[in-house]
Amino acid sequence: MSKGRSTNHQERIDIVLYCLAHDHDYRKTAEQYQVSYHQVYQWVKKYMEHGPDALQDITEFRYGSAQKAYLSAILDIHDNTIVSYVLGR
Repeated sequence: MSKGRSTNHQERIDIVLYCLAHDHDYRKTAEQYQVSYHQVYQWVKKYMEHGPDALQDITEFRYGSAQKAYLSAILDIHDNTIVSYVLGR
């Protein structure tokens, strides 16, 4: 099994589309992109159920008494700098 690595939103979409184009061959996809089989499976599942937005990185913050805030950063594909972000509740 391949150890996972960091990926950005567009890479995750590319990985899912590759997997779907290859008849849900999770093992081949994991080897091709050097990520774990389990991660490919989870991304495909999220993509099939909720679309490409489900593959965004979202950080959850808890504050106050049972309140939550969510932070989603949009990263530059070349140098991984934050180009935008969304903060929601």
